[in-house]
Amino acid sequence: MKVRRKTWAQIIGLLMIFSLLSLPTKGFAQVDNTPPTLNSLDISTKSAKLGDTVLVTANITDDLSGVNYVVVDITAGGRDKDVTLSYNPGTGKYEGSFIVGQYDPPGTWVISYITIGDNQQNYFYYYNSNVYTWNPCVTNCEMKDMSQYNLDVTGTTLDSTPPALNRLDISPKSAKASNTVLISANITDGQSGVGHVNVGLAPPSGRYKYVTLTYNSSTGNYEGTYNIGQYGEVGLGNLLL
Repeated sequence: MKVRRKTWAQIIGLLMIFSLLSLPTKGFAQVDNTPPTLNSLDISTKSAKLGDTVLVTANITDDLSGVNYVVVDITAGGRDKDVTLSYNPGTGKYEGSFIVGQYDPPGTWVISYITIGDNQQNYFYYYNSNVYTWNPCVTNCEMKDMSQYNLDVTGTTLDSTPPALNRLDISPKSAKASNTVLISANITDGQSGVGHVNVGLAPPSGRYKYVTLTYNSSTGNYEGTYNIGQYGEVGLGNLLL
């Protein structure tokens, strides 16, 4: 009897071992902590004139989560032009373009830096060693000679004059909770036109609130509104332009 019980115990033990071995196991999730890699970059032309379209193409790969964004910053005459590249399934590359505008600066345009990132917030910067005389690299970056991508632009006229603020109005001059404040500005520009207008409101605490003004064709002014919230601050505020 003792031998039979021992045999059954051994059999049950073996069955338990086999059942544990046959249980499905969960694999460990892969962790993506590697940024995308820039394999190659091309610019469609070495020279361009007013009205020309310039195509920027990049071959970029990422090991796991996939490429999220690619931005190429091009600078000339102290002005920056950001070109965002998007994936083209037809070529398998990331592409973006821009048109040389009438008031873009003439001369040599150079790539200042390239930034790429994936869907897990891993990023990498490529800095042009001919633009950055100091090394901005701390981590996730590399200095590269990008002179091969220089672009010579002709036929344009640089707009170096900023817009002029001719008049600014705020209505009403005093307000309480739930009131709407209208800010109106008369602004002119002699060449390329007004790009954006932002007004900063400085309450007593100094915690600025910004209002973006947009063009109103009916009044010929740039206008924006601000709603006084229930918990808005009491006191005299200032306008920051």
